[in-house]
Amino acid sequence: MRVSELYEVFHDSTDTLSTQVRYVNYGFIAVIWILSGQQIDGLKDNGQILFFVVLSLALDLLQYIWKSVAVWLFARNKEKKEQENQQENDNYLFPGYIFVGTWLLFIFKILSTIAAAILLVIKLCN
Repeated sequence: MRVSELYEVFHDSTDTLSTQVRYVNYGFIAVIWILSGQQIDGLKDNGQILFFVVLSLALDLLQYIWKSVAVWLFARNKEKKEQENQQENDNYLFPGYIFVGTWLLFIFKILSTIAAAILLVIKLCN
């Protein structure tokens, strides 16, 4: 298996994990809605849980915006340099800041969902 194929498997895995985290968050929203008696005032009692769910969804969106914009800017910069030098180079690595930003948002997104799950379990056990 080539390195590029390994990266493809890795990206498929993280995309699947992101999708699952998103589904869990949507499920949390449904549970919070049920716990609140389907009334807006009841959501205040579950505000902390809802905060972490919304935070996780916001981080999910930011992660994909960050990665899309950063990769596009990097690719555009490479394209301009290749046009100036009039030669193509297929062998390059993305700079570290793209991965660091993506990973930080990814990790905080998952941690936020875990925090919501813990708070929900505590709420249900009381």
